[in-house]
Amino acid sequence: MLGFNVENTVFRRYNTAVVVTFIIIVFVALAAATLRYFSELSIHKQQGLNQLQVQATQLNNRLLQSKKAIIGIQELAEYLLKYPDELKTNSVLLKQDGEQYYLDKPRLDILDHEKRLKGNITGIGNINEFSTQISQEIAMANALTPAFVTAQKVIEEGTWFYYVSLEKFVNIFPWIDRDSWNYSNRMPLNPHFQTIKKLGFNNNQVVWSSPYIDAAGKGMNASLGIGVYRDKKLLGIMMFDINLARLQQSLPELDNSEQSLILFNQQNEIIFLKQQGKEPLSYRASWQKLLPKDLELLNHQMLIGMEDSTKIGDWFIEKHTLDVNGWTLLKYQPYEKYISPLWSHFVFMFSILLVGLLAFLMLVNYMTRRSFIKPTHEFISHIEHCAEGDPGKIKPTADWLHWFVLVEDIFIQNQSLLLQLKEQNEVLV
Repeated sequence: MLGFNVENTVFRRYNTAVVVTFIIIVFVALAAATLRYFSELSIHKQQGLNQLQVQATQLNNRLLQSKKAIIGIQELAEYLLKYPDELKTNSVLLKQDGEQYYLDKPRLDILDHEKRLKGNITGIGNINEFSTQISQEIAMANALTPAFVTAQKVIEEGTWFYYVSLEKFVNIFPWIDRDSWNYSNRMPLNPHFQTIKKLGFNNNQVVWSSPYIDAAGKGMNASLGIGVYRDKKLLGIMMFDINLARLQQSLPELDNSEQSLILFNQQNEIIFLKQQGKEPLSYRASWQKLLPKDLELLNHQMLIGMEDSTKIGDWFIEKHTLDVNGWTLLKYQPYEKYISPLWSHFVFMFSILLVGLLAFLMLVNYMTRRSFIKPTHEFISHIEHCAEGDPGKIKPTADWLHWFVLVEDIFIQNQSLLLQLKEQNEVLV
């Protein structure tokens, strides 16, 4: 009975060791899969940021091209004002029309391609009372048209290129008939115009406007402008209008319909919103109206202090700031959708590791039971049978035959010695 209990204790410990090993294997598989998951998540985040950075760089380069172009044309304007002798003031023919005047050019058919290579000058004032400086400024503005033509060819998203003078006139390209659009006294009151005006000569730089609806019906625009000075005195503002729909369409399509790409400025004004299968914005939209509820309270200042990629509520966001003007490109999508490929891979990796380790454990367990546990159990039973005088009850395997025979011989020898001892005791008695 004692041997039976000892035997049970030994095998019970073995079974316990197998169970403990199984639990350890589960934890090892889970730890390995988790480590792999977070490693892939880090790589996935970096790849997402790299992709966003490529898109932001593409936008930055386009806007930088516009910025360089307007600075170049502004420098040309100031050069022409500095050396007015190079201007042909008499070549600019103006025509009076009441309080207004305009460039005296023959009207062209709307289908005539040549019309697109002309700018139009309109203004308020009496052309007979112009001073020499005003005439020189008008001649300078007219001389900028070839530069505007070149800029339009280079800047694909550019729509309007114009010079607005404090002397109440404007030169605009491409040509638009004065009956459709002309100089207005409201132009200098524009917040964008006023911002540039307040900078002064020493702080003169390119300023970007808020998004607005184009008066000519070309969708949402944003403008960049810079002051034009003569002898440190502001004469007018050079401006380009950028079509935001064209700017948005220059970016590649998003991967799925649940991703959104938004460009906004420092005042939290939305420049554009890109979503798969949806048209560009054609109206000024508020941040709260377009973004999900979890992101409604975000603003430019809050995003500055955040990591470039982070989880907010149920959403995962990635951001990159454009160097050219400080606008921020923000990409957001449901966090569950973002990690779904990684989660599927995590489950797959965990399953593979668990199945592999379990298969290994089962193989080891099978081999151990076959080559050691079962033969040992039979060997112990054989010893018990030999002690009871019935050695041939269990048939040994070839590997254990030697030990079975050895035990049988030992018990036979013991029985023989006991018999001899018994016979000797009987003789003595």
